[in-house]
Amino acid sequence: KYYGKAKGYNNIVGVTLGTGLGVGVLINNKLFSGNSGSAGELGGIVYLDKTLEDYCASKFFSERYKYSAKELAEKIENGYDSYQNYQYIFNLYGWHLGIGLSIIARAYDPEIIVIGGSISKSHKYFEKSMKISLEKQIYKRTYAKLKIELSQNENMAILGAAALCINNH
Repeated sequence: KYYGKAKGYNNIVGVTLGTGLGVGVLINNKLFSGNSGSAGELGGIVYLDKTLEDYCASKFFSERYKYSAKELAEKIENGYDSYQNYQYIFNLYGWHLGIGLSIIARAYDPEIIVIGGSISKSHKYFEKSMKISLEKQIYKRTYAKLKIELSQNENMAILGAAALCINNH
């Protein structure tokens, strides 16, 4: 909101893809925490045979394929023979993430979703399938107006915490 890609927007969702699936929601420029502080805890939503977090965080890669997203990206970049298989894993991940983002789009109808976290560094390998999946799940008008951006700041979590402290005082 203050230091990154969401400057100038009022209705924002930040998504962190890493060990877990982290979601922060700003509605009309105010952090939405819900009644008990757990608004945005979308990782626990039941999805397929587990939870959304099992399909949209590092567990997807490590538990199903025994690699991290970083390791798979490195294999693709180094031209391993199984490129097609590794790309398929990212395509599947992107599909599930698109469904997760569609839940966000339907629930909050944000102007922008900013994606960060360690898995976002492999974005180029899952972006296409993520967008196809998202587009199939939400209204055309919503998809046309929704912006999806990647966070470029490695220190965004600390800057966000600082902004939260500043705003609360």
